[in-house]
Amino acid sequence: MNKTLAFINGIIITIMVLLNGLLARKLGNYLSLVIIYFVALSFSTIILIAKKDFKDIFKNIPFYLFFTGVIGVFNIFLNNICVNNIGVALTVALVLSAQIIFSAVFEHFGFFGVMKKKLTFKKLPGYFLILIGAIIMIVMGV
Repeated sequence: MNKTLAFINGIIITIMVLLNGLLARKLGNYLSLVIIYFVALSFSTIILIAKKDFKDIFKNIPFYLFFTGVIGVFNIFLNNICVNNIGVALTVALVLSAQIIFSAVFEHFGFFGVMKKKLTFKKLPGYFLILIGAIIMIVMGV
């Protein structure tokens, strides 16, 4: 079930990257970021109010975790620039390639307290296929 949800999330992320890029094309990168995050904050607030989920939200949270919002802004900003200059498919392919490589490194070393999963030779062909696919897209001018 979780693998299916991850796959569905991939579809949602692709749609999000596309729509965010289109919004940035219409309104510009900075105004589109404000709108995207305003809508996200509004929607999240409605969900929290509906679920009455206001526990000690700031208790025992490492300081660095609050920077995820800043990282998210850069993520959407860079996606918007790339979608409007190199297209959705190549943007997503390159982003996924980087995510695969760095997630494997983070899991291998257990960075940020993530559960360690050793990088094995069995996994390497899959990583290389994804990376080769992105390289082919660049070379072929997709």
